[in-house]
Amino acid sequence: FSISVWAWADPTQIPETTINDIIRKWDADTYGYPFAICFSNNNAPAEIARSYMTVRYDGSICRNSPYASSPEVTLSTFHHIVMTKSGSVINMYVDNTLLASYTDNTSCGTTNNADMTFGSRGNIVSFFTGKIDDIRIYNRTIRNSEIGGLFNE
Repeated sequence: FSISVWAWADPTQIPETTINDIIRKWDADTYGYPFAICFSNNNAPAEIARSYMTVRYDGSICRNSPYASSPEVTLSTFHHIVMTKSGSVINMYVDNTLLASYTDNTSCGTTNNADMTFGSRGNIVSFFTGKIDDIRIYNRTIRNSEIGGLFNE
């Protein structure tokens, strides 16, 4: 699968947690989720603060959550974030640059019956303050040339 989104993070994120959700398919329960794209706010540890993250989670029993984060980003400007998964490899791109390629080590289920939410986690917490635009979800891994095309649109 692949997910592409443009996000504009406001510097005044609601600091209820360290992560503000941009896209997530999860009800904030004990079950896993197949994907999330988030923003780490000022309350996050210094090494991931003010950065975008891509992550999967296989629930509270196995507790595997492979993730990647970008370097600190310029706030109040749009950034293009892409998460792709092909087999056991997850890639994270920001602004048409591959920032991370990591192994999906989830061993329990990552599927759930939750709605996909935009700008919050399960419509109840982790609200993202900013702008979200041009969300695209694919049932295949998009190619680098397609990522470049989306970035240059």
